[in-house]
Amino acid sequence: MLKSRDAALTHYNNSLTNLESKQANLAKYQGKPGKEDRVLSVEAEVVEAQKKVDEDFKQLQEVTQHTFEEISRFRQEKRVEFKKNLTDFVRMQIEHCKKVICCLLNLKIDLI
Repeated sequence: MLKSRDAALTHYNNSLTNLESKQANLAKYQGKPGKEDRVLSVEAEVVEAQKKVDEDFKQLQEVTQHTFEEISRFRQEKRVEFKKNLTDFVRMQIEHCKKVICCLLNLKIDLI
């Protein structure tokens, strides 16, 4: 769960880095005479890189949402389990105390 979110975040960051690289490459060629064909090519690469960033961001959002839902479910299950265990422990302690009191009362009766 957390590993898949980490992987999605890595993909997203890699896509962002790739986009920034392509944008820098585009800025290098823009405004230079004779580089119009190269500018068009790099602009197409920037558009594709932006699409990839958008897809990876959407995937990251989905994985993050799923991760938070799983964490919430896990916490709720642990809360219920802890409450049950604590309740069982308290019941056992009460039963033990009742037995001790009974034994002490029997001892007292035997001594009298």
